[in-house]
Amino acid sequence: MYDVNLSDEARDAAAHVPHDSLKALAELVDLLILDPYVGRLYRGPGSDLRSIAIADGKLLVVWLVLEAQQRVELLRLLWLGEQEDG
Repeated sequence: MYDVNLSDEARDAAAHVPHDSLKALAELVDLLILDPYVGRLYRGPGSDLRSIAIADGKLLVVWLVLEAQQRVELLRLLWLGEQEDG
């Protein structure tokens, strides 16, 4: 099992993601605890960076796998959907 942490940038971005998409993020975190290698390589072969689009492709999540520490660092959340009014 892996520890999953959010960077300050990812934590700040999560505060601005639509509420219904946070459920998809929580489900991803639950999956990363067990398998941090889901998703795709973010920067090509040999990279420890991974990414996946969740929430119907509207939220891109980028994370770093720190295998020696059994840790995953969620680095970036990029909202690709439309901005909500408000």
